[in-house]
Amino acid sequence: EKKVCKKKKAKFLYIGSLFFVLLTSSAIYINTSNYWLGNTFLNKLFNYNTIENQSIVGMDVITNLIKELEKNLKANKDSIIDLEKLAQTKFLIGDFMGAAEAYKRARELNPQNKEYLIGEANSRLFLESNEITKNTLKLFNQILEYDPNNLLAIAVLADDFYIKKQYVKSKYYYLRLLKLLEKDSLEYKDIENKLEEVKSKLNDKNR
Repeated sequence: EKKVCKKKKAKFLYIGSLFFVLLTSSAIYINTSNYWLGNTFLNKLFNYNTIENQSIVGMDVITNLIKELEKNLKANKDSIIDLEKLAQTKFLIGDFMGAAEAYKRARELNPQNKEYLIGEANSRLFLESNEITKNTLKLFNQILEYDPNNLLAIAVLADDFYIKKQYVKSKYYYLRLLKLLEKDSLEYKDIENKLEEVKSKLNDKNR
């Protein structure tokens, strides 16, 4: 019985490790590339992280991991490691509300960890894709304070100022974005088109 128990535990740890390696590699790719940008960057990330990865890891494995993590947190609600894993896992399966709450709790326990700030901001962005709240915009502004070249934060603020018809500020952020993107990329052309729209709006306003 002990051998069977050890085998099950080893199997669980192995699959869990595989899952988090996959999640980490996905996060690194997303944060170091232009993957976030473009008209459908939310759809891109959602499809990449919540569908393809689920099919590789298996939904039953993810469900068991969530149950195990939540059980651990009942015993120790301040376990920062379990909170971080829970937030990442919930984000992966598309439970963005659960992910945002877990990241927020983790951030309260360890405000110095900027990854928790990014995780909460990204999770809230998915929840508020139709209308981004002031609290979420505040999080992205905080991200820019320590990481001035964060592509997603700049893109979110640029689009928000455009929607609010604050075209001067929108232009400023789109220009910042263009400096960080590769000129031959589709993302560059997309932002360039948005910038032309902003300039057109400003010209109309000045007539």
